[in-house]
Formats: sequence, C-alpha cells, structure tokens
Amino acid sequence: MRNRKPYNPKRFEWKFYQINPNTFFYQTYNQGPTLRACPEGLRPFLVRNEPVAHTSYKGLKEGYITTYLVQSSVENLDRTSKENGRILKIRTLDSKFGASNISFNPKFDDDYNIFSRHINLNNLRDSLIQILRDDVVEFCHRKAARESIPRLEGHYTLVDKIEPNPKFTPIKPKKNELVKLGKGFFHDICAINIGLDFSRGCVSNITPEGIYDLNGRCDYCYAYQNGPSFLETLYDFDEGFLIERLNERIEELKINKGERVYLRIGQTTEANIPEPIRSFPGFKDNLKIALNALTRIKEDYDLRIAMPTKIPDFDGETIEMFRKLNISIFASIGYKELERGIVRLGYPPEKRLEKILELGKMELNANIYIATDITNHNNMQENAKMAIDFYEENKKYLGLQFLDVRITNKNTAGIIGGECWSCLKYNQQQDMFSPEGNWVLSGQNYLQAHHTDPYFLDLIGDNKGRVRLCSTHVSEEERRCGMCFMDR
Repeated sequence: MRNRKPYNPKRFEWKFYQINPNTFFYQTYNQGPTLRACPEGLRPFLVRNEPVAHTSYKGLKEGYITTYLVQSSVENLDRTSKENGRILKIRTLDSKFGASNISFNPKFDDDYNIFSRHINLNNLRDSLIQILRDDVVEFCHRKAARESIPRLEGHYTLVDKIEPNPKFTPIKPKKNELVKLGKGFFHDICAINIGLDFSRGCVSNITPEGIYDLNGRCDYCYAYQNGPSFLETLYDFDEGFLIERLNERIEELKINKGERVYLRIGQTTEANIPEPIRSFPGFKDNLKIALNALTRIKEDYDLRIAMPTKIPDFDGETIEMFRKLNISIFASIGYKELERGIVRLGYPPEKRLEKILELGKMELNANIYIATDITNHNNMQENAKMAIDFYEENKKYLGLQFLDVRITNKNTAGIIGGECWSCLKYNQQQDMFSPEGNWVLSGQNYLQAHHTDPYFLDLIGDNKGRVRLCSTHVSEEERRCGMCFMDR
C-alpha cells in the first residue's frame, strides 16, 4: 500500500474577514450545495447559530461558501484556532486594518456567476457583498467563468433564514472506487479479496438536518479520503454496472468460476443510511442495489460476505436478502465520544447492540465487532466492556470479534491507548512487553498495535469459536484472522 498521511480535517486553516476590531465573517467552503457547519470551537463566538449567507459561484469550478457572523477579538480567535489545531487567516476590508487589492467591482458578480442568499445584516450587508466578491475572485484567480448560469433572482437575495434544503447529487464512481481491492490484498492473513464502497464521503459527516459537518466523522477513522460531503458523493450505479465491475475485479484476481470470493460491504465508508437521511430528495438505496447484484454473482461463485456497520437497522426486504446471501453482519462498537456523527444520527453503541440482537434472534449471521486496544485488556473502553457483557447475556444469538484499533492522530492517543502518542510508540531501545511502547508507527503515520495482550489470545483459543480476533498489524507471529464469521 502506498504510504500516505492520514486525513486530518484539523490540519486546515480558519479563514476570517475582519469588518471592525470585534466583528468577523467566517468563511467555509464546499464543492456541493450542502450547507457547511461551523466548527465547534467557534460556536461560542457566533452572533447567530445558523449561517448568515450561502453563496454559489462558478469560476474555474463549481463552489459554495457558507458564511457565519462572529464577534470576538483577534487574540481570542488566535488562541482558539491554536487549541483546535488550525491556522488562523484574517483578511480585512477597511484600509485602516491594512487592506489592499480588494475587488469591489460589481461586474464580478456576472463574471463569476455569484449568487447569494443572505439574512438581514443591516449595516453589514455591503461588507458581506464585498468579502464574497473578494473571496471568489481570489480563489478563481480573476479568470471569468466560461459559462453563465441564468437565474430568476438577483445576485444577492434577502431571506428570513438560511435553510439547509439538503438533497443528494450522486456521482459516477471512478474506475477503482466502487469495487476495491480487499484488505487481504494488503495483509496476507486476511481472507477478504474485494471491498465495496457506495460513496466517497461517509454519512457520518451529514447532520439529521442535512448540514455537512466534517467533524462528524469518527475521530479514529483511518479512511482519511472519505472527507467530502456524503450528499454530493453517493455513487450513481445500477445492478448491471456493479456486476460488470465485480466480474472485472474477480478476473483481475484470477478467481475461477465456482471458487470462493470473500467480500466486504463498506470498506472505508458506512454502507447503510439511517432513516433521517433517506428522506432527502435524490436518495438511492445503493445497499439494496448491491445485494441484488451480489445475488447474481453468487450464481457463479462461492460468495462469502461480511458487512460491518454502525447502523445495523434494516427493513424486511433487506433482511431477507441478507438471509439469502448468508451475510455476516457486524454491529461495530468503538468509542462513543469519538463517533459524534453516527451518535447524532441516532445510533449510539446501545442502539447498535439492540438492533444486532434483533437480527440474531431472526437467525441471521449476526455479530458484534469491538475495535479496542488489544495491547492491554485493562485499557478497554467502557463501550467495549458493555458490548462484552451484552454478548455474554445473548451469546445464543451472536458472535463476537475483536479488532486491533489504530490510533490515527495524537488527539485520540490518550483515549484509545491511555497514554500520549510518544509514550505509546515502540522503539528498539524499549522492552516491547512493557505497558508503554506496545504500538508502532506505520508507513501511513498511524500507531498500530505491535503486541497482543495474552488475555485476547487466551479468549479466542483457535480463533474459530464464538469469540474471535481480527489483528493484521501486530508482530507476524501474533496476527490472527477471525474470518469475520464468514465461515458460519
């Protein structure tokens, strides 16, 4: 696997326009029309919780700006930005604050097809229009748009409130996006050949109201590429298209007719969509489309499928397709405090366990998947302990598999590993079996478990029973594959 630095939204800047010593417009961007949420760290400084303007433009490419009104001091903003790991960027419009080369010419509204809805800002309206022009012209490098976008309204329209108005705008998947090489391609011990993703962004970054909130993504997620808005990155495909892509991938892997294919649904993004999001215009049930396609693939191959999900909530038709394909369904349990978006959508760990038990009682291949610190069982999070107790009470219906969680950034090291990043990192000068230093830095700049606590090895035995372990990153002799219960 190519070494790449994990995605980290906190690496970017916070951009403000200063109107007077204590008044600022905060600008945040999205390629699609979904409103973008204001970062949590800035909420104490907002004049209004909702945006004051939503702006579209089309220069070198389509773009959208969500604007919030902030009252604070430069000193407070600087301190807050540092606390949130951001770079503070401030531009000004009033010459006494050092402004220069600001573009106020109204002709740019036509040149860049600027259209904005804004609330009543009284004496700040002209300043808002000026910053929007300046921002768009700066981004588009003063090149006029090649196409015009006819509108019935004017360039700047007064509205009572900026409403989210969410909708899906699906995209065609690129060659290797929908049907991916599975985890087994990168880790020999893993059986999975192929992974399916139904979107480029994860549903966790959309609020129930339909606002794009990048910080909704699970903080320990390793799939750094799934940051774009879910509503603008749902893949547009049908059964025939998916079957064609699957057959191409199977042929590439040199798997012959009748042979076994191990497949995972939801490789880097959540594969299911909760009820609040399904009501948005343009929704496509890609999971059902995929299950129908897999039913046809199963006619030619011995297909084994696993589906980890934080939203194990399905209608009767989907459940019957799970039964027909004997899919191993996992309720993923991680760290509730690091799963803001999924919890906000109505699926805290307790709800996931409740729903997976319902599936188990229907005699489906239902299991619990606990991502935890496998280097030290005494460091298991409360959600993991709760899930283990739940399994013990209901093991007649469920399987249990542990997963070696990875630490993707320094902010989560204390929560996941119980120590600071540098304390956890193993080096050749340390005893690898000490309480600290049981983690190694991967080529992708993650910390991954280097050592397995014997507690887990004793618990799983031959790793073929009702309790199993998936660990692909530890030292070679300790790696384990629980088959994701695809052998049940």
